[in-house]
Formats: sequence, structure tokens, C-alpha cells
Amino acid sequence: MNKVCTLISARRLLCLAMVALLWAAGCGPAPKTDVGMLAPLPTDGLLAVPADRDGVKLFDPVTPYAVAKHAPKVEYVAYPVSEIADWTHWGTGCLHSNGKIYTAIGDHGGTGADSYLYEFDPSAGRLRCLVSLCQVVKDFKPSDYGFSKVHGRICEGSDGKLYFSSFWGADADSPRYHGDRIFCFDPQSGQLADLGITVPGYGAPTTALDPKRMIFYGEFQHPTANSTDFVAYDLKDGRILFRGGHEGEAGPGRAILVDADGCAYYACRHMIRKYDPRTNAVTELPDRLLHRKLRQDASRARADGVMCAASRGDHSSLILLDPATGRVSDVGELWDEVKAMDMDATSRWVYYVADCEIPAEGDQKIPPELRAKKNLVAGLPVVQVDMANGASQKVVAFLEVPLRRAIGWEPRGKHTCYSLIASPDGRTLYINLNGFRPCDLGYYHATPLLVVVHVPSEELSAPVAPAPAAKSAPAAAPGL
Repeated sequence: MNKVCTLISARRLLCLAMVALLWAAGCGPAPKTDVGMLAPLPTDGLLAVPADRDGVKLFDPVTPYAVAKHAPKVEYVAYPVSEIADWTHWGTGCLHSNGKIYTAIGDHGGTGADSYLYEFDPSAGRLRCLVSLCQVVKDFKPSDYGFSKVHGRICEGSDGKLYFSSFWGADADSPRYHGDRIFCFDPQSGQLADLGITVPGYGAPTTALDPKRMIFYGEFQHPTANSTDFVAYDLKDGRILFRGGHEGEAGPGRAILVDADGCAYYACRHMIRKYDPRTNAVTELPDRLLHRKLRQDASRARADGVMCAASRGDHSSLILLDPATGRVSDVGELWDEVKAMDMDATSRWVYYVADCEIPAEGDQKIPPELRAKKNLVAGLPVVQVDMANGASQKVVAFLEVPLRRAIGWEPRGKHTCYSLIASPDGRTLYINLNGFRPCDLGYYHATPLLVVVHVPSEELSAPVAPAPAAKSAPAAAPGL
């Protein structure tokens, strides 16, 4: 989570060294106040499968696939940030009922760290910084432990406000760290409010919301005690309803699913656990996961209430969870570890981005451990899964090479993409990417991007060859 990708080039190290020198000189890592505007990305290369390089097959998905026949319209905007911090985006953004997209980026620091909330207006193509988290915390000082990132999901409540939590970053063993906070943003007034520390000494890398009952859910993790608790927090009364439910496993997952009744589902020890606010208790579902954890979930459920998620593994599994029966079905294998996914309102299309262990282009050498690895997936493919056609998979765009050639931007390896939001009709995808690009000072600096992919109508009607048949997850062994 806090590890920098192992494939860091010398110029990226120079970037981080420059950051350290500028911080030491007293230059604060505040974002620019400029407004970022969408720019078109050239279509050349969007549908080009990454070529083999240095004798290594860079695009070898674990399942059959097709490539779209029609290139999408793609636009991008760089977050308007200063060039003296390790800016990154770690959580899932929110498509608000007002039609705007809300995301957050942070400086990836510890003491004095800060994160910033951004608003993207699709109608205007404008990305602007709204507010700093530190600014709204009473009596916050630069010597205090700050807010490195927003790692969980930004959620809209029934009151139209946004709710999200900060998460600890570097040097969280510092005595300055006291725990992370829930924040509330009102898009109508433009005001951000600090709702206080949720669990003293803990931060939440995984969050969700029951918008009807205004219950905030999180898997709260201690930075040094190897301890994790599932927490249900009543936003209306400002109190913890439940804390626990992680017995036998310390590490959190990265997804919490919430059904129409406000029940929350999270993974522990290869199993899905269910918290029911009516009983204020946790029970375990009968089906065993192929992988230990949930890695990402779709922002909306099917009309019948079934929810979609990806489990966490070298190659993730696409799963469906039916709250009515409590059963979990494994419907297909996805490429790599999926950290960004969503589903359209018709529930036919699931989209995800496969992060890249190694760039499709560039001057980086391929390390021995990857040279021998099968099923590498380079190029930042945006993958469309056709749930009406056997969960078959089709690449609608390869983003890395066109972005590299257009603005010199490089992906951040396995830590590139953590948020994909699909419009209800499945025609527009809003994707956040972490990476680096050169600046006027001669070094590469961290530059998150917001990329908008407009899926062509032809790619929303033409089926592709079906993937292998779906199968149910194996039943749990007795006593688990």
C-alpha cells in the first residue's frame, strides 16, 4: 500500500530526491490553484496490442480476449499540482447525482501531509481543486501528522453530501499519529467539514456507506500493531455501532459491499462476512473465496440486488454476491490484480483496468523475475466484460502508449489505477491514473491524470467470443 513500485527508474528516483530537497528548503507541497481542462488524446495506438520486447511477451492475458474494432474517443486532464510532492490517487471516486465527479489526491507523506478534494465537471471539461483536508481540522499545525491519502471510496449520502475517510501514510509509527478522520463535503455549499477521528490510532484503507441509514463502514487498520477491525459508524449520532469482526486475520481487504438493506459484506480468511445493522452482528456466508480478500467492487448493484466485485489475487476473480441467498458465484478470471472496476446500470457491462507490471514502452530493463513470468499484461488496457455473453473480455483501449507519446507520461507500475467510474449507460468511463511526466526543471514529477474514455456505440452491441463457462465458488470446509 505504501510501497513504491519496484520498477522505479533513475529519473523517478531523481524526482523523489528533488521533492526531498524542496521540502527541506521549506517549499510546501500545496497543489496549484490552476484549473485543468480536458484535452483530446490522439487515437493512434489506442487499439495496438503491446509488442514483445527484449524477448518477453508483454501482453499475454490469462483468459481469451478480443480487441475492439472501433477506437474510442479519449480525453485527459492532468491534476493541476505543484512539482514538489509525490502526488497520488489511491481511492475510488464518486459520480454524484449532480453529474460531477469527485476524487482526491494526496502528497503521500506523513507529518504535515495533506490531501485535496477535486471536482470534475464533464459538461465543461474542467477539473478544479476544491479544498484541503488540513484546512478544516481545527488547530492543525504543520508539525502534526497529516492526511497522506484518501484510500477508500468517496460516497454520496441520502443528504447529497459526500463522505470519506483519510488514511495514514509514511512514518505512521510516529507519536504524532492519533488516528484518521471522516470528512463530509457539501457540493451545494462548497463546504468541507471534519467529523473527527473515528477509531483512535487507526486508519481506514477500505470504506463504504449505507446512504439510507447513514452508516459509514470501514476496515480500520493499525499502522504498527498488525490489527484490523471492521467498524460500523453512525454518522447521524457520531458513534461507533460495531467494532470487531476480523478475528483470525489482521490485514484488511480493499472492498466493502453494501446491499439495499444496509448490510455490509467484507472478506476475511477466504470467506465473506456479513454485518447486519438490524442485529448489530457479523455472520459468515457459506461460500469460500478463491482468494483471501476482496480487492474492488462496482459502485452499483444489479436490478435484482446482486453485487459485483473482484477478489484479490495474482489474477483476480470476478464474483457475484446475492444478498437474497447469501451465495457467492465465481464467474470468471480477470487479468492481474484488479483495483479499479465498475458496472453500468443495465448490469451487462463490467469495466476494469489491468495495471501494468512493466511499461509497454520506455527505457526500463525487464527484471529477471518478470522475464520468467507468464500472463504479463502491459499497456494499461481498459477491459470490457460482457456479462450477457459468458463474461467474455474485450479491450476497448490501451492507454499507456498514447499517453506516453502525447505528454511523456509514464505509469506507476502496479500502483497506477485505483479508480474507474462508469456512467449509468456504460458509454463513458472516468479513470484515474498515477504516474510521472517531465517538468521544466528537468526531472520527472508525480502527475496524476483523469482520463475520460467514450466507448463507441458499436462496442456496446457487438458480442465477442465467450470466455470459459462460469462456475460456482467451492463450499467452505467445515469449521472455517
